[in-house]
Amino acid sequence: LCLPVSALHEKDKRYSVYVVKEREGILGQEYYVDEVSVRVLDQNDNWAAIEEGALDTQSRVIVSATKEIRTGETVRWEE
Repeated sequence: LCLPVSALHEKDKRYSVYVVKEREGILGQEYYVDEVSVRVLDQNDNWAAIEEGALDTQSRVIVSATKEIRTGETVRWEE
């Protein structure tokens, strides 16, 4: 699986990405942010190859946001 490098976040030599997931909230279904640890196999200036297993083709990876995001926060999903 390849992702834009802008989706990767590095902390202490470990990589992660933020993904959007759904849960049942007070007003019904809502989107929230979750952090997923990934292993980078290879990368260049634009793309990163991610090891299988942590993400799948249905994962909604956050590549950019209009404000700072944190794990567990409720967000609006825009394609």
